[in-house]
Order: sequence, then C-alpha cells, then structure tokens
Amino acid sequence: MSLRYISTFLLTFVQHIECFMQAFLPQLGADKSLQGPPGRIINISSISGKYSAPFVGAYCASKHALEGMSDSLRRELMLFGIDVIVIGALLELSVRAILLRCRLVSLLVAARSMTASKAHPKAISL
Repeated sequence: MSLRYISTFLLTFVQHIECFMQAFLPQLGADKSLQGPPGRIINISSISGKYSAPFVGAYCASKHALEGMSDSLRRELMLFGIDVIVIGALLELSVRAILLRCRLVSLLVAARSMTASKAHPKAISL
C-alpha cells in the first residue's frame, strides 16, 4: 500500500469529517448566542474501528481515528450539551463498505494523478 494511498484515505475519511463537524458546531449549540436545543453529531464507523484486518490497513486506521476523534469530541462538547454518537456497522455491511470505499479512493487517486498530468478528467472509467 503506497503512502499516497494511505494519506488520501486518511484525508478523505478523517480530516474531511473533522472539517465538516467544526463547520457546524455553532449551529449545533456551541455558540451560546443562538437559541434552541443543542444538536448531536452522529458518525458512522464500522467494526474496523475496533478490530483491524489484513489488507485494509488504511481503512482500519481511518476508522480507529474516527472512533478516537469522536470519543474526544464527545467529552469536549459535553459542556454544550451536544451529543456525539458513533454507530458501528455490522461486519457484513462493513465488508461491502470497505470494497466500495476502496474503489472510491482508487478513483480519487486516479483523478488526482490525471489532473496532475493535465489529462482530461472524463477519461476516468467508472
């Protein structure tokens, strides 16, 4: 597994989720000047967030990171009454998700390399 593949995986499944959560924290109740009940954050993880498997190390690392990030955020946002919930998918669903996400990450890496080489983006085969 290349470092580029791993970094793309972690960027997609960890950093983008963190950016998304931070963007909505004021509306969820972190901004006390806003009215209304506090909201909640629900993250979808998988069994790979608890147990690792061979050949899907990047995926397992991203799910471990999501679990840790959610646990930390849960404690930080308790002060505002914002719940952070992690839903772990079943094994059967996780295997399908792993395969789909691997395909999506492969397409992302291909798209980025094609963009870097100035190739036409429609050349990617779905």
